[in-house]
Amino acid sequence: DMSLIKVQDFNVATVYVDDFEEGLKFYTEVLGIEKTVPQGPGVLLNANNQLTIYLEGGRQKKSDALSQTPETCLCFWPECGVKKAYELMKEAGVTLVGEYMDCGETFHMYRCADPSGNVIEIAGKP
Repeated sequence: DMSLIKVQDFNVATVYVDDFEEGLKFYTEVLGIEKTVPQGPGVLLNANNQLTIYLEGGRQKKSDALSQTPETCLCFWPECGVKKAYELMKEAGVTLVGEYMDCGETFHMYRCADPSGNVIEIAGKP
């Protein structure tokens, strides 16, 4: 093994937002991720017992989410299917980033942005 360190397990993905309450509402009410434990100054969220997200407010809002190609982004597989998720987010006024991509019968994807401008990818079965 030529690695410098060997990661044992995945711990937490951290998401920084400018407005904590607005960010919390997006992650819990739009994406359906469960609020679990307050972890000052933020909160831990749990996505279907597969991913823990630490959400923290008080950061600077990203100024241009629509034009950015994310260097890193969270990718979620929606229960309702990608097409339905896209339509629901579009109807709800969620910021959509780029085009909806049909990558074949088993994989579609699109990107959206949370209220702070963090880009999120929604991908999976159409």
